[in-house]
Amino acid sequence: MKLIADFGSCHLGSLKRARELISVAEDCGLEYGKFQLFPRETAGSNVYLPANLMPELIAYAQEHLDISCSVFTPRLARELATMDVTWAKIAYSQRHNYEIFKELVVPETMEQIYITYSYADLMTPAVGLGAPGKIKKLLLPHPGSYPDLVPVTFHPSMWEHFDGLSYHGLGTYGIKKAIDSGCPCIEFHMQLEDKSNCPDGFFALRPKEVLECTKF
Repeated sequence: MKLIADFGSCHLGSLKRARELISVAEDCGLEYGKFQLFPRETAGSNVYLPANLMPELIAYAQEHLDISCSVFTPRLARELATMDVTWAKIAYSQRHNYEIFKELVVPETMEQIYITYSYADLMTPAVGLGAPGKIKKLLLPHPGSYPDLVPVTFHPSMWEHFDGLSYHGLGTYGIKKAIDSGCPCIEFHMQLEDKSNCPDGFFALRPKEVLECTKF
């Protein structure tokens, strides 16, 4: 079972704080962590961490965690593909995924791509549960070399239709339920103990809650 700490905006734009999140995640017993790459112009109320800091941050993180990023635009997907990572996350809706995958060049080192699906995606006949296969076709001309596609969902009650859960709930109860029911991969937001004043801080788990999850 794989637990992935999504640091989201809980770094508060600080490289020092981002490094601290990595260290605390390791201290909690986690093996995987993730940041987010989105362009400054679309950040809105979110907290921006410049993409040019990511190579340095990833190099530091790899001494502690298996690290990668969520990407939100084709350009940033291409930038991530040049960094030393073996997996990535494509976030948001299936419609958004298509635009990224159309321009994604998959390096040989990339082993897995996690994809978020919403409930609305499943209710759309053009998408539905067959979507991972459709996305694989978009990765051509890389036949046989594209990575594992790992579909995940926001909805704890629906993870059985997928290969994992992207948890955005409060507390650890939903995570425990998913683990108890055999969910193989769970991503959740993580913050430091001082409670991050940022969009993700409302539902991000504190270190003591993360430690609790590693013991379920």
